[in-house]
Amino acid sequence: MQQVPVKLYGLFGKFRPVEYEIDEEMSQKLDKDSLVDVDNHCYEICSLFKSGPQIFINLRLLPNPQLYEPRPRLTFPPATAN
Repeated sequence: MQQVPVKLYGLFGKFRPVEYEIDEEMSQKLDKDSLVDVDNHCYEICSLFKSGPQIFINLRLLPNPQLYEPRPRLTFPPATAN
């Protein structure tokens, strides 16, 4: 399966984007209604931009994700972080 480069902006405690490589199948599931789990924090996708093969995502931290209506959740494994 082909890997897609992703840059995440707005991660808790990070001032620069964090780069990940995810499967193409997972990249197809990303949309504005998804929640993303990264490093034991849950984030809402504020904006998503695709430029060629790369994806740029702006995130907003959700301190209490269980209070929101059920939405698809995707997990970025910590082992794939650069």
